[in-house]
Amino acid sequence: MNKRIPIPKKEPVDQAAPYTPVIHAGMKALSHGNASETQQRAVFEWLVKEAAGVGTKSFRTDPCETAFAEGRRFVGLQIIHLATTEVKHQD
Repeated sequence: MNKRIPIPKKEPVDQAAPYTPVIHAGMKALSHGNASETQQRAVFEWLVKEAAGVGTKSFRTDPCETAFAEGRRFVGLQIIHLATTEVKHQD
């Protein structure tokens, strides 16, 4: 009798955002404080779109996966908020 062995489902936390060598190099340069303007823009876009998933639907059939996707999305929305609003000076 042939038994099917279930393939373990990846946990949402194991689903890393895909990145290219260009993004990898840009992130390293950004973390060292010497990223070019092009690298900064590429990393910013990757963070918001790929890593945080802003612009995609966060609903999943599994409620835990939906919650995880919403957490990622929330971080992206915070990044966008800080990047697009006026800096408030504290007195």
